[in-house]
Parts: sequence; structure tokens; C-alpha cells
Amino acid sequence: FVRRLPLKPELVRQGSAQVERWTPSEIAVSAQWLDQRGLSSETARYAILSDDGMAPALDRGALVVVDIRPARPRTGIYLVEVLGELMARRFHPTPAGGELVPDVAGRPRYALSELGDPLLGTFRVLWAGRDY
Repeated sequence: FVRRLPLKPELVRQGSAQVERWTPSEIAVSAQWLDQRGLSSETARYAILSDDGMAPALDRGALVVVDIRPARPRTGIYLVEVLGELMARRFHPTPAGGELVPDVAGRPRYALSELGDPLLGTFRVLWAGRDY
């Protein structure tokens, strides 16, 4: 993954309309889309996947938008930080609290208990896309 970078709003003129553009990327995210998810530029981040542990759902090079607000994981796909590297993994609840597993066999899986505080360094993926 590349570093998690903040999405920052910038108003630009497009014809007679003002349009929100989010930098430091070429990603345009509407304030309404963020508001519907209870997000802001302070709580949304994006990353580009360099890991293929979630292929074919999330291939290497996919762009993901994540929610960085602290929350207990629930069923879904998360970015998890392990030894300074961010990886996409699917969360599965277990009696011991849960584990983050890849879709690709042979890739590392992690029990939440191995990660220390699961509220730190575990980010829910809200959206994923790819330029084909």
C-alpha cells in the first residue's frame, strides 16, 4: 500500500458550476457521499493496494476509501497495519474476538488478539475501485 493520505476538499469552477475536487489525488468525492456515511476529510482516507491477498475482490492497484474512526471490527473488509505494512483482509468474527483473513490461500491471516488494540491500525474499507 502507499501511505494513507487525507482527502482534502478544493472548490473548482467547471463551467458555471462549482465542483468539489479532493486532493492530493485526481479523485472527486462529493460532500454528500461522505455525509451519507458520516465521514469527513478528517475521517476518510484512501490507499492503493500493493497486496493481492484479497484477489479477485480487491486486486493489486485497486483504490480503496477507508473509515479511520476507531470502531470494533464487524463483518467486512479492512485494511490492517502489521509491522508497518497495510494489508486488505476480510474480518470474520470468532469466539476469541475475530480474525482477519485473506481470500488468497497462503497469505498471512491475523487474530485480533495478535494485533494488540484492534481499534488502532484497523480501517474499514468503504469503497474500492480500479482503473481498467
